[in-house]
Amino acid sequence: MIRLYADYRWGLNKTPAPTFTVSELKLAVEVAGSGGRYVVVHAGTEEGMRRANACRILPVICLFYPL
Repeated sequence: MIRLYADYRWGLNKTPAPTFTVSELKLAVEVAGSGGRYVVVHAGTEEGMRRANACRILPVICLFYPL
């Protein structure tokens, strides 16, 4: 299993912001799949969840910050 963070508090003033583009997430899924692994994604923002869903990754929703 490969665990990624779809978003993190690394934006301006530590606001949550996406960490990967959709194409980067798709590539991670492709590479992990070639090794027989799957990808899970922690997501706490609407955009992070949207990007994970666009890659057919089920996001693990974190409630560290408001949606």
